[in-house]
Amino acid sequence: MSRLIFVQPIIASYREQLLRHLSTRFDLILAYDTGEPTAGFSSASIERSTTIHAPILRVASGRLSYQRNIVSRPKRGDRVIVFADPRFVSYWLLLIASRLRGFRVFSHGQGGYSHPRPSYFRRLMYRAMTTLSHRYICYNEHVKAGMLDMGCPERKLRSAENSIAVQELVCPDERDYVAPGILFIGRLRHGCGLDKLIESVERLRQEGLSITLEVIGSGDLLDHYKSTYGRFAHITFYGATFSDDEIAKVSLKCRIGCYPGDAGLSVVHFFALSLPAVVHSSIECHMGPEPSYVREGYNGYLFSRESAGSLTDVIRSVWATDSAELLATGERAFRTYENLNSPPLGVRFERILLE
Repeated sequence: MSRLIFVQPIIASYREQLLRHLSTRFDLILAYDTGEPTAGFSSASIERSTTIHAPILRVASGRLSYQRNIVSRPKRGDRVIVFADPRFVSYWLLLIASRLRGFRVFSHGQGGYSHPRPSYFRRLMYRAMTTLSHRYICYNEHVKAGMLDMGCPERKLRSAENSIAVQELVCPDERDYVAPGILFIGRLRHGCGLDKLIESVERLRQEGLSITLEVIGSGDLLDHYKSTYGRFAHITFYGATFSDDEIAKVSLKCRIGCYPGDAGLSVVHFFALSLPAVVHSSIECHMGPEPSYVREGYNGYLFSRESAGSLTDVIRSVWATDSAELLATGERAFRTYENLNSPPLGVRFERILLE
């Protein structure tokens, strides 16, 4: 089998299904910083692979980084998948080395989705990244459209809808769409917006609505949230729960899933549980482009990031919605998950790698 080097800062558990598939098709080498904190993620373990310790050095107050032991590793004929972060000097050196030594680099990234009005310099930068790569694999079609708008060559661009493979699904007919709960899944970090969601829940409970909040996730702010809100009987903190089976059981208490801050793959997990997803509408401010999968009234609901009362209004409206209508929204949410994983992400990557 030909060699495939997969370069990341960390290898998180949500990449496990992708990597397990690739390990059956390639001689898989994982290059990542084995000493890097996982920041609330669980780590993946891939049996049929070898590991390169690739520590990350950060300079200029974190504005620039260098990942060691990756530029010198690839040989002629190798394939390399690398996270496309232009702040990494090692990324640019890897792109240049690929031209000199005859290996193929597949950049994988979010493109410029967070910069809807990119500067001329940013446009040039992404054009260079795409041109120097064998292929640039976009997180989804939303990212690809942005790359095309920046003038990146279309022949170099591919899209592999970024998703997760959830082991324990909840089908729509298994769910009670009058359940009192709101599910939060994600890292408890600055930008998660949990305070905003709790504030909305408290206001609506004062109006007489029966609402509980189920919080799944760990992170830097877990202790802060538990000490501040742990006394509330209607808010439950489960901490670092990585078992899909446990998450599915907790979700049965819920009517919707909500990520009140800057979201990412959490919305896909909501869809896998047949929960309509509630996120803010400023797509460029999210942690990743995955919230672009949420379509108002189709598989979820959008609120305004700038309006203080918008999230409260959206939840109030959902609680006033007929359960049959919520069931239809949940069915479409689940269908979105199925479409994102048909075929699985590993198969999509394999097809791009073997073009």
